[in-house]
Amino acid sequence: MIRLYNIEAWVLRIVDQQKRNQPCEDSRVEMKSRWPDPQKVARLIAAHANAARGENILWIIGIDESEVIVGADNTELANWLPTVKACFDGVFPEVIDLNVPVDEKTVVALLFSTDRAPFVVKNNAFGKPDSGPVGLEVPWREGRSTRSARREDLIRLLVPISHQPSAEVLSATIKINEPSPNSSPSLYKWDVNLQLYVAPYGQDRVVIPYHKCEIVITVGEERISIKKGIKLSPPGRIFIRSKPKPTFKLDSITINSTIYEAIINGPGRLDVTAFLQGAKPNSITDSEIMLALRMLPVGVEKPFIIETNLSRAEQRGNENFLAKWEYVKG
Repeated sequence: MIRLYNIEAWVLRIVDQQKRNQPCEDSRVEMKSRWPDPQKVARLIAAHANAARGENILWIIGIDESEVIVGADNTELANWLPTVKACFDGVFPEVIDLNVPVDEKTVVALLFSTDRAPFVVKNNAFGKPDSGPVGLEVPWREGRSTRSARREDLIRLLVPISHQPSAEVLSATIKINEPSPNSSPSLYKWDVNLQLYVAPYGQDRVVIPYHKCEIVITVGEERISIKKGIKLSPPGRIFIRSKPKPTFKLDSITINSTIYEAIINGPGRLDVTAFLQGAKPNSITDSEIMLALRMLPVGVEKPFIIETNLSRAEQRGNENFLAKWEYVKG
């Protein structure tokens, strides 16, 4: 289950994009400046939830796409939500609401769970003159428009979804080192290391090709993307006393890897490493940065995204680096 601070972080990332005049490219997000009409918005929520195919969707009340943060009153939710639910036929998506302070105002985040699709809404005009014979509808969202679901849309809904695995960040480190003597003086060395605890959904095997992975680092207003050189592997141990020389053995019975992909057969630790030679960020003194790992397992339509904030770390012992950020689970 998603944690409240993850919802808040998601909202704040959207707000930061708005402030930088960047369009919101996340199809899972919808923003409204005020509480919309319940009867009209029920169809929009159902369409959004049906098209999400099991992924959570986020509605933010109190902000629109023209960068205006007007805020919203959470007390209105008590009357608004039951009216929206009444427009659904049967199941309504489970929702978590959260007040998020932004620039001395408060916006309301509504996180909808969509794993019980399809969602059906009532035709509020049904039974009235000239309303037609249709009393129920399965709406569908395509881009920013809403329409009735077609046959192929319903097939997509009814075919079992390949569920994403769950993951917990155990630790994460990003380190920037000075350029090596033999390289360009403008190419700084980025080292990224994550330790995750992953678990597939049910008995599903998860295969993650490396070429379907991306690491995105956000430093201030800069966004650094790493698509090559990412490796996923189980943890290992070095046996120093083995003869004739030390040996390295994998320390997992549920996770394996090749030079092309990671194979997850059950819960276990997964180590992620990446390397990049790139420019030094302008905001290298920032006390906190954002790390996002995007992975697209085989047979899954949408990427599996893990995000975490890392804090600035000081040098310890014989460490030597230009900058370092880390996250260590408490």
